[in-house]
Amino acid sequence: MIVPAPGVDLTFTTCVFPVAAHLTTNGETAKIFRDGRIIVTGPLAARYSANGKSISLNIAGPATISPTGVVIGRGVGVGPLQLPNGELTLGY
Repeated sequence: MIVPAPGVDLTFTTCVFPVAAHLTTNGETAKIFRDGRIIVTGPLAARYSANGKSISLNIAGPATISPTGVVIGRGVGVGPLQLPNGELTLGY
């Protein structure tokens, strides 16, 4: 099954200072397989801002989410994301 997988803007508060993530391109989809794997791919870009400075990054995957964890093909991601094993990640 293929479904839209839109992200949301958020602020990371687990750093020494808050870091805002604003999605500037948001068109990912998730391919969900019967064995529990999910492959997320498609266009995704974000602007990260903190302390009066910003950086824009292409953070498109692909990323594979499986019952044992996440494998990133390339790029970085923006969370939050709860993994199948219950762990929560905010960025990777």
